[in-house]
Amino acid sequence: MEIKKHKDIISYEKIQIERSRQKFDFCKVSYNDVSRWQKIIKEDLKKNHLNFRICCLGTRSGKEVDLFRIGFSNNLFLKLIMRMFSISKILEKFLQLIVYPINRKKISFDKMDYAYGVEINPDAKRKDILIANFDLLPKDWDNKFNVIFSNSFDQSMNPIKTSEQWKTLAENKSTYFIICFSYTEPTLTDPVGYITFEDIKSLFPGKVIYCSKNISTYHEIIIKN
Repeated sequence: MEIKKHKDIISYEKIQIERSRQKFDFCKVSYNDVSRWQKIIKEDLKKNHLNFRICCLGTRSGKEVDLFRIGFSNNLFLKLIMRMFSISKILEKFLQLIVYPINRKKISFDKMDYAYGVEINPDAKRKDILIANFDLLPKDWDNKFNVIFSNSFDQSMNPIKTSEQWKTLAENKSTYFIICFSYTEPTLTDPVGYITFEDIKSLFPGKVIYCSKNISTYHEIIIKN
């Protein structure tokens, strides 16, 4: 793992916000990805009916949050709609304009019983997304989540600090960290480069229940703490 240094946090955050705006509507995560992760975790827990509290870190427009909220739910009807409608861009618009907004209406930060996101770009403001640097999260989020997802770890300014902050989100019972990453050189927009599975395992100690190279153009690992 290599890190490209920024001169200060102000310049780092400015670059990250601008990057988010340039790629705001782009989302690597698909419903098939989320469904696969849910099945892996469900098999590990050996339970069919599960109540997940999910945090997506570095979520841009929030599409990941919408996908996780449905993919990790116990609502079979919504899951069927997702499978039917996510196969084309035209039908995907129906999900974005109607299904996702309706599914957000019952959200409450006080309950923390669904899926939430963290995004540094203020353009992402929604009732289920906290606008913040993912290294600087509120104390009342500690121990609130049992699934923590990110494919933005390479955007960290300090990977040790980032991993320590993310681990504070984990509830005292078993929590699953789903981390997706690429083995690419560090840049100003992606300061953490040449990330390996060993790097992630050392930063997030626990039991590896799944790992795969180059699925959906990046590597995936699920660690149970």
